[in-house]
Amino acid sequence: MADFKNIPLKSIMADENQPRRFFDETALQELTDSVRINGILQPVMVRPNPSGLKDKYLLVCGERRFRAAIAVMTLYKDRNTIPAVIRELTDEQALELQIVENLQRKDVHPMEEAVAFKSLLDHKQFSVHEIAARVGKSDFYVRQRLKLNDLTEAWQKAFFANHIALKDAMLIFQLPVQAQDSLYKSKNVEKCHPGSWIKIDTWDVDGYRGELQKAAFDLTDITLNEKAGACTSCNFNTAVSVLFPEEEKAPRCMNVSCFHEKNKKHFESQLKTALEDPSVILAHNTYGNIDGMAKKLKDEGSVIYKLYDDYTSVDAPEKPDLLELREQYEYELEEGDKTEKDIEQEFSELQVQYDKKLAEYNKKMSSGKFKKAFVLTGSEKGKYIYVQLKDKGQVKTAKAALEAGESISTTDIDTEITRLQEREKRAKELDAEKVHAIIKETILNSSSFQEVRAVNTFTPELSRAEIVAASISLWQAGSLSYRREIVKMFSTLKPKEIRGYDVYTCKPELVEYFKDMTILSLYDMLRSFMLDKLIGNGGSRFVGGDDLALHNLALQYEPDAVNKVLLEQEEIAIKRAKRVEDRITELQKQKEELQPAKPASKKKLAKQKDKNETPLSKGISSLLNNKS
Repeated sequence: MADFKNIPLKSIMADENQPRRFFDETALQELTDSVRINGILQPVMVRPNPSGLKDKYLLVCGERRFRAAIAVMTLYKDRNTIPAVIRELTDEQALELQIVENLQRKDVHPMEEAVAFKSLLDHKQFSVHEIAARVGKSDFYVRQRLKLNDLTEAWQKAFFANHIALKDAMLIFQLPVQAQDSLYKSKNVEKCHPGSWIKIDTWDVDGYRGELQKAAFDLTDITLNEKAGACTSCNFNTAVSVLFPEEEKAPRCMNVSCFHEKNKKHFESQLKTALEDPSVILAHNTYGNIDGMAKKLKDEGSVIYKLYDDYTSVDAPEKPDLLELREQYEYELEEGDKTEKDIEQEFSELQVQYDKKLAEYNKKMSSGKFKKAFVLTGSEKGKYIYVQLKDKGQVKTAKAALEAGESISTTDIDTEITRLQEREKRAKELDAEKVHAIIKETILNSSSFQEVRAVNTFTPELSRAEIVAASISLWQAGSLSYRREIVKMFSTLKPKEIRGYDVYTCKPELVEYFKDMTILSLYDMLRSFMLDKLIGNGGSRFVGGDDLALHNLALQYEPDAVNKVLLEQEEIAIKRAKRVEDRITELQKQKEELQPAKPASKKKLAKQKDKNETPLSKGISSLLNNKS
């Protein structure tokens, strides 16, 4: 039986075993203000203190209301009680009520769900399937939430504070603890102010994944770390432990420090060999300025060749993989649109194409036209690749070349014109990237934008039908990467259940997918849609494509700053384009000078002859012709 009465706040103790660990300080302050004005509208639940102390209670449910009441009591000493339901409960019963009450709250944060599910798994010893049935979610949903508990405590707090998105959290929890700590420090998460958002990209975590397939060093090499030995037999190799079958195809090293140490030793060893080999060139294989080891070598006098500016890489053909092909057609196989025989036939065709491309590639490599390059930067750092150098010779005027006793050709001029055009094209792309980055930073640092991100001022006034319709509209309007993100965020549907080319059709399963959407989930979806559109990669123009959304939003926050950036960069671009245009015009004139005059046609020569003949000469010609 339950009892109800007002209990002195000092007689209630918070439960140290309460599974809820996260409290939104802003929301708690709002609740405190509400309690100060309106009082406690819903009683908390307590149970007699298990220690046996008389008139002492242990809090079961309602810790936010309890904390708000305590805060109000510090201002008003006479408001020292709280309405409470008193129930006799065991530790197990109290824990289950706390978990259920936490999960039944409106718009529970994914991190809170993760903690609650783990409590049910650990303390109540429920299976994943039983938990899914109790909360009305899929097994996949529960398993995904449980993985969030693999985040370190610091990242869990950052996720709950909405400094990172769910998809980012899912990237991070795959990393070992040491790697998560390193990433946390590198992103300066501790310095993030409320409402700020940290973008975590795939390449941010690639360096901490320990992906063995991408390792530059030989996995069988025991000399790189004699204590650890070869990666192929190491217990930190996920393919060796075989805890997860999928890891056999994409093995990872769980000892990231060892992985980095092996990469470092391999790089240093290969760099020394490359420097001693005159036939090998050094390649800077990423966009942007030369930095790090590449800059150090350049300062020391080495020639560093830059991707796109100095060379293009010649990639070997990728060997077809039957397992990958099966995964690609997983949906078609399940639906019966394709059979195993169809897959094997397609694989055979791909194998024939691969053999042909490989023969062509090997023939190219044996021609001697391509240079072997050691990569100093980027995803292929520490590896050797083959490249084709670009002809970047300077073209002189015909007069200057003759005076210097040198010869040039129209082909040389065409090569220089092409180089100038390619450089201008890349310069325009860099213009767009620069403008995009500046405007993005302008928005993120805008006080108005931070205020919107920090405070949720929305009210749930949309109907269920409107929420579903709006969700489907956002889904249909988003990019493929956005739709994949939404599937990961809400996790009630496997990506294969809605095919990419069906997104513009309002299918029953699409309605089913969004039927449980809440108003705040819709707002999250809308914000993700906006961020997908406005903080993606810049296009090839100043304002176009996804940049248009960025530009429009920026104009709402910082119109003067944005227009200034656009005008300044446009002025720079116009001047640069004019210089390139003048240079190309000059080269075209030089080309005309070098080209020999074309011999006149017979018709033209006849006309010229008629023009030069006098009446006397025409008469003589006529007489001679008649005579003949």
